[in-house]
Amino acid sequence: DALANPSVDKIIDDWLALKAVKNRTQTVVSYTSAMKTIREMIGTRQARTVDVPTARETIAAIAKDISPNKANRCRKLSASAWDDAIMRGVLASNPWQRVPVLPHKVADKRALTDAELSAIDRADLLPMDRALISVLRYTGCRIGEAMALTISDIDFATRTIRISKTLYNI
Repeated sequence: DALANPSVDKIIDDWLALKAVKNRTQTVVSYTSAMKTIREMIGTRQARTVDVPTARETIAAIAKDISPNKANRCRKLSASAWDDAIMRGVLASNPWQRVPVLPHKVADKRALTDAELSAIDRADLLPMDRALISVLRYTGCRIGEAMALTISDIDFATRTIRISKTLYNI
């Protein structure tokens, strides 16, 4: 019975529905994006069959294939979804709580070299591509922040851009 023994997908769906009531749309989109990885790996399994070794293997695979930071986010959100299911009496235990947090991996970042900046300046780009690259280059915002900009975020009189939102899954 699906209600007595729900799938991982069902646990995630119920948790996301709860989060949709209490959180901003952007937050729920972020949660949905992060949980997509868990769904792809074990979504069709019955939630009660997810034990500590399965949770650890899943998080280890995400860390290896994507990043330790994404793995930690998936672990934290899965633990929250399982906690919700426990509170509703659907599950009895939370294997995700027994998965250790992985060391934070700092991305290798560097400034563009003068040669790279010159290559961008010389590139044959469409005006909209050049505009996006210029926003990224001169503001330091992230791609999701730049893609979320609207005309109301730009104050042409003061030559400022207000960055207050981001897009996910880009």
